[in-house]
Amino acid sequence: MDDRVRRGYDGRGRVVGDERRVKMTTVNFEKVSLTAIKSCKCKGCGKTIRRQKKFYQTINPFNKNKDGRVKTRKEILKELKERIATWNLQDEWHEKCLISDNAKGSWE
Repeated sequence: MDDRVRRGYDGRGRVVGDERRVKMTTVNFEKVSLTAIKSCKCKGCGKTIRRQKKFYQTINPFNKNKDGRVKTRKEILKELKERIATWNLQDEWHEKCLISDNAKGSWE
């Protein structure tokens, strides 16, 4: 008989019959998400850019307000809408425009 099988290994090198294994519990928290889409002009070439981004938070015991309470769905949605409003104000660049402008030294 092969030494590996006697020592408790299967043919792939994994331990077989180890009673010390720990079972982990998986907890799936509810995800609250909003998807935002914006169209704007590229700051490099002036062409229209369309960007889409998903903003989300989960309702869980670790996601708390400043006063220590767990955030509600309504509070999370309010925060996500604020983040989307901030994101909408940010300028966008095409990747190739960003690289070519940076190569020209416009970031100095």
